[in-house]
Amino acid sequence: MIPFALVVLLACQDPVPTPPPAPTAQEQAPQSVPSLDVIELKNGDTLEGRITAEVDGYVELKLGEGATIGVSTATVARIRRGAGGAPPGPQVPLPVHAEWFVLHDAAGECVGWLRTTVSTAADGSYTLGEEYEFVTGRRRFQVTSLATASADRKPRSCYFRERQSEPVLASLQLGLGDGSQQERVVDERIVEAEVADGRLQVQHLDRHGRREREFAWPEQASFPLLARTQARRGGAPIDSLPVFDPATEEMATRSYDGSRRRRVVHDGEPMFVQEVAEASAAGRNSEWLDAQYHTLRRELAGPSLVAVPSSAESMKLAVGATS
Repeated sequence: MIPFALVVLLACQDPVPTPPPAPTAQEQAPQSVPSLDVIELKNGDTLEGRITAEVDGYVELKLGEGATIGVSTATVARIRRGAGGAPPGPQVPLPVHAEWFVLHDAAGECVGWLRTTVSTAADGSYTLGEEYEFVTGRRRFQVTSLATASADRKPRSCYFRERQSEPVLASLQLGLGDGSQQERVVDERIVEAEVADGRLQVQHLDRHGRREREFAWPEQASFPLLARTQARRGGAPIDSLPVFDPATEEMATRSYDGSRRRRVVHDGEPMFVQEVAEASAAGRNSEWLDAQYHTLRRELAGPSLVAVPSSAESMKLAVGATS
């Protein structure tokens, strides 16, 4: 099987969003629960949490349960106590949504499209999906990736299907003389995995047949699609999270952080965005969200592959989609 560098992009981000604004009066926490503190850094970044210590040129900020960071006052531009939003409350449902994107390479060329979805069932369970088409050189990649989770966000299963095809001159293949092109499938695989009794059971199907594998499944383990979607809701950063990535068919360790707010320039206008970052041994991808949690910009393979919001119609016209 040809190494699929693009597969990394399933695992899925970059800049052009807007971090959530300060909550409205109706959204403020009760007076007995003061608002969070804000630390503005000299590099333009903003941190929000609860200041727990401030001594000897050092400020300690609690971002969430079990997550505390220390900041040197030499890097701090301003500290604003109680100027942030309300402390996080009970776990809220994942937002149902469907978004379309055009994919751009490092040169800014349109090379593909991406569609992301989150849906719920009657029992409150979730299905998260990503579908995309991407062209590099002569090869076209078509991918569908799904993950399911229970109402309490516990991962249940995942599905991954990848097809690779190349153009073939119809005149050569069918004896036609009009120079038109068709595509032939050169590789295809399907990966399905399900969590059961503390184990992850994985099935791989390709033209050579079916293979089965099994992994230990730690209590805190997840799938990249689910972990990224949860990180979009903010909260404390998650370090060294074990995940099964169906694109690589391996267990991996990644970090997710949706707590950071950044000041960026989007469409020529400065604004604050919520940044969601996913970090692994292969690199770091970031996603920018506006106040309604809509993606403004997302990296899928670092800055070399960036997703920009679009509509289904304009997206397919821009990249000549086949589906």
